[in-house]
Amino acid sequence: MGERQFTEQQVADIIRRAAEAQPRLTRPGNATQGLINASEVKRIAQELGIASDAVDRAIEDTSNWTATDSGSLNSVDRTMERRVEGELADEDYSAVLEEFVPSSGPGGQSISVGSTLNYKAMAGLAECNVNVSKKSGWTNLRVKSSAFLALLPTMIPALLATVVSGGIVWESRGLTGSEKLMIHAAILIAVWGLATWAFRSAVRSSNRKIKELMDRTATKMAELSGGTRTISGARLLASGAPVEETEQELRLQD
Repeated sequence: MGERQFTEQQVADIIRRAAEAQPRLTRPGNATQGLINASEVKRIAQELGIASDAVDRAIEDTSNWTATDSGSLNSVDRTMERRVEGELADEDYSAVLEEFVPSSGPGGQSISVGSTLNYKAMAGLAECNVNVSKKSGWTNLRVKSSAFLALLPTMIPALLATVVSGGIVWESRGLTGSEKLMIHAAILIAVWGLATWAFRSAVRSSNRKIKELMDRTATKMAELSGGTRTISGARLLASGAPVEETEQELRLQD
């Protein structure tokens, strides 16, 4: 007789029963007893036939930091905040400095006051005021950004193009005043339309970069602050088949 086979629902039930039957004893001196890191979870999921992308999404959904973003992707001025479980040690502020590199010059030097970190950084074409503070078992990362610098590479060329094109068109011979006006108006619409599109694209690109840096920094901070993430066995299997949520949880420690 061949090896016994199980349906996805039976696999979920087997794991649930095994988790419930597992002794919940902690060995002295082993603080990570019962903890499973993300790589091991992915390996288990792969053996169960669950796509790695689905596992990554499940792990991301159980991150131990919260996000608060004001404005939208098109906002020139925006404030983003990440709140992380646990208090980050002062010596671990380097995790933030590695992602949001301080701007050069006196105004960009990092300033540490007690357990608070304040400094300026650049992300894309946005200037960022970075603040890290700790209180009541939480660490807050707050970044206020302004992408007005995106005006320089987009609107200044448009202004120069307006002046140059105007000189060329109005000095042209063989055209009536009405024709010159229509041609110059068409050029202005094209030039400033392109400049506006470029400006908005630069703002969106900067905001995307800031969000990426925020999420990556928050993940690092969560790891360093000692926070853990939880994902239930049933949730892990959710991408394969609908299963019932269980009480036993697999604790992740990256």
